[in-house]
This record gives sequence, structure tokens and C-alpha cells, in this order.
Amino acid sequence: MSNITCLALLVADRVWIENNGKFGMVGIFDNFAIEKFPTQVSPFFLYVRLGNVPKGKSSIHFNIVFDSSNLLISNIKAEVDVQLDNSIVQLPVPLPPLSLPSPGSYSINLLVNNTLITSYKLNANLHVKPVVK
Repeated sequence: MSNITCLALLVADRVWIENNGKFGMVGIFDNFAIEKFPTQVSPFFLYVRLGNVPKGKSSIHFNIVFDSSNLLISNIKAEVDVQLDNSIVQLPVPLPPLSLPSPGSYSINLLVNNTLITSYKLNANLHVKPVVK
């Protein structure tokens, strides 16, 4: 079995695949500026690029966890079917609206075939709009 690696994991407002196979992204971020908690954030996307993916089917899970309490916020599942051993796989992954209970750090844990490949931190901070007089 190969050692699957995460070559890229980006969070963006939108990710899409062009007609020529290229990926497009708009609004790459790693921080939510929130006015009030608890809150629900709008849907967004992950762009994932994996290396050394073995031939055959692989299950991919994205567990989003509130770090301070280990509360599971969301679990997104995908599956890929790779034709060549040690392939590179790219995925646009749409995420649903997420409910964030409090300010703090949230982890996106990427698992392939139940093995943790990487973890990506997203921060949700309280943002107070300035009063304009």
C-alpha cells in the first residue's frame, strides 16, 4: 500500500473545474470573521490534491471538529476510483452550511481509507463592525 500524501488543501468560497480540466478558485481563506456566536456560515468548498493514491477505490472523509471541545461539526464523505497506482487525485469538495458554536479553532481532518492524512486549521473570530458616525 502506498503512503498517500496531501499535496494541497485549500478552503475557498468557490472551486470549479474548467472545460480544459483546470481548477478555478475564488476567495481562498482560513479565517471566519463572525459578528455573533453561535452562528451558521455559508456553504464553501475545499480544494484537495492527494498524491500516491493507490489503484482502486478509496474512501475520503473530512471531519470538521471544534478543537476546544472535540465537537464534531460535520462529516463529509467522498469516494474516488483510481485507475493507475500512485496517482494524483484532485477534488473540489462542496461543504454545507456549518453551525459554529463559539469563537476558536476548527480542524478539518482529512482521512483516506480511515487513516488521518492531514489536519487543516480554520479560525472563527469575533468581529465587531466599527460604528461609523
